[in-house]
Amino acid sequence: MNPEAQQWVDRLGLQPHPEGGFYKETYRSTLSVPNSVLGEGFGGERAVSTGIYYLLCGEDFSALHRIASDEMWHFYAGSPLMVAGLHP
Repeated sequence: MNPEAQQWVDRLGLQPHPEGGFYKETYRSTLSVPNSVLGEGFGGERAVSTGIYYLLCGEDFSALHRIASDEMWHFYAGSPLMVAGLHP
């Protein structure tokens, strides 16, 4: 990991993310939506909204995964991010 990335990991208290990179949850709504109204593809109730910091370093990548909820991304520093979408 380069020194600048390590500085962000240390400064923000980022932890390894299960899909790759590093993260820290910064917000979780106290309101939730029960699984009974979410339908297939959800393993339990979901918070109405959450927020995280997320960092990928160098050649790191986020493993392919299905995104079941809306996501909003903010770019703060570094190189451009490429997002691949696979559709049926």
